[in-house]
Amino acid sequence: MKRKFQLNHYLLVVIVIALAIFPFVSDSRTWTILLTQIFIFSILAMSYDILLGYTGIVSFGHAMFFGMVHIRPQSC
Repeated sequence: MKRKFQLNHYLLVVIVIALAIFPFVSDSRTWTILLTQIFIFSILAMSYDILLGYTGIVSFGHAMFFGMVHIRPQSC
């Protein structure tokens, strides 16, 4: 059991390092933007999971700031 646990940790570390290095070695701007948006949406989903799942607090402040970020570049 302990060996499998260590293997999972090593695999996680390798994946995190690979994702951290990816923008510097990739020539494709499209993949970098796509991965960035995936990480942003995953952080948003985790914050909603914490707010609604564990505390039961409904907060739309995250949605407001998230929407403002997407509206602002279009108005420039």
